[in-house]
Amino acid sequence: MLVGFDLNRNYYHRWDNVRGGTSVVPALNFDPGNYLDFYNQEAKPFYRIDVDQGALFGEDQLHVTDKVSAVVGIRRDQYHVRRQDDQTFVTTESDHGGTGWHVGTVFEPAKDLAVYGQYAEASDPVNSLSSIAANQQGFHLSPGRQIEFGVKQNTLGGRAEWTFAVYDLKKEGLLTPSVDNPNLTDQVGQQSSRGVEAAFSITTGPVHVNVNGTILRAQFDDFNAVVGGRVVQLAGNVPLNVPERSANLMVFWDATRQWQARAVARVVGLRFADNTNVAASRIPAYQVVDLGLRWRARPNLSIDGRVDNVFDEVYADSGSTTQWLLGPPRSVALSLNVLF
Repeated sequence: MLVGFDLNRNYYHRWDNVRGGTSVVPALNFDPGNYLDFYNQEAKPFYRIDVDQGALFGEDQLHVTDKVSAVVGIRRDQYHVRRQDDQTFVTTESDHGGTGWHVGTVFEPAKDLAVYGQYAEASDPVNSLSSIAANQQGFHLSPGRQIEFGVKQNTLGGRAEWTFAVYDLKKEGLLTPSVDNPNLTDQVGQQSSRGVEAAFSITTGPVHVNVNGTILRAQFDDFNAVVGGRVVQLAGNVPLNVPERSANLMVFWDATRQWQARAVARVVGLRFADNTNVAASRIPAYQVVDLGLRWRARPNLSIDGRVDNVFDEVYADSGSTTQWLLGPPRSVALSLNVLF
């Protein structure tokens, strides 16, 4: 049995290096100026945040039989946040607390084969407490729960491994940009995700292959939002920037002890840039392939070269209903790694 406590104190001091304002310039033959002209070569104190965190936790594993074991755990966290705005000289304080626990079991019907299940509840801050905005300190912690069942197996004498799992996740009180005014934040009633995930890896001689993927159904279960000046219910919609299909394929080839080649393919499915899921917010799926080559000249020295987005795929990494932010184009990088 494991019992313990955790105490942390975090200090964060941010200086403002962003200046507001606009200017009008001609479309052609304009003077772009430089950053220092705008920045005035100075930084101003923005805010300071002190976070005190304490926790008590305990965990135990019980071997019921030689094939069945159970795991239980519990943790209580308490936070105190003190935020001092160095521009308005206003100090705000807040306290947050939450309890998480989990219980699970593992059944091993045969050697190197395990069937498992777990139920867990937990809560966490709606944003990083070390940089939280004053208007977010009043939000409560975001509670959630997870149910998962799965199967894992090592086979082929340890050269292959596969995992298959189904899960059901729910979380309440999440922050999301307001539909009617993206500069404001809403705390959503509840969203959930149900799906399956699988992974497989195998090593054959000098070649190692790893493939994984997930298919899920993510949705808002309760989300009253203001759209076009009226309150609408967005239950059933997909949260923004959540792909419901994704997969990765990684292949490593150890040609010699010094040379390794690799290829990585990523597939990301359709996403929405707006919680209303209107047609204008659809961000298309994309596929990207990266290649790499590493030469280990010495045990503590290696040179690594890579080509990202080999086929120069034009794709949207994120976006909104009015613009997309494109992912990086084809790029080449060379790095030197030294261990000492």
